[in-house]
Amino acid sequence: MVEHPADYRWSSYHSNGLGEYEPVLTPHPIYLALGNTNQERQAAYQALFDDQMDTQGLTEIRDSLNQCRVLGGQAFKDQIEKTLSRRIRPGEAGRPRKDSKN
Repeated sequence: MVEHPADYRWSSYHSNGLGEYEPVLTPHPIYLALGNTNQERQAAYQALFDDQMDTQGLTEIRDSLNQCRVLGGQAFKDQIEKTLSRRIRPGEAGRPRKDSKN
């Protein structure tokens, strides 16, 4: 969409990162925990956006969202499958093979 959150008109970055007052926004407790003063919080919030995500990571996120799939490592996926008692990984493509006994 944009190169940086400050470039997006409707981003809360203007309030959280630049200190622009926006009456419809309420600071989130996690944001408030970033520092003791407005300046500390704004600097810490800005630092969250210093590094850009690599293309592969961005592709993985988009693919997971588009396919409604869990995103994470194998151990995380194992834990989710165990917790939900259901499979979250895609199965093999195609119809199930017929049993050779039939």
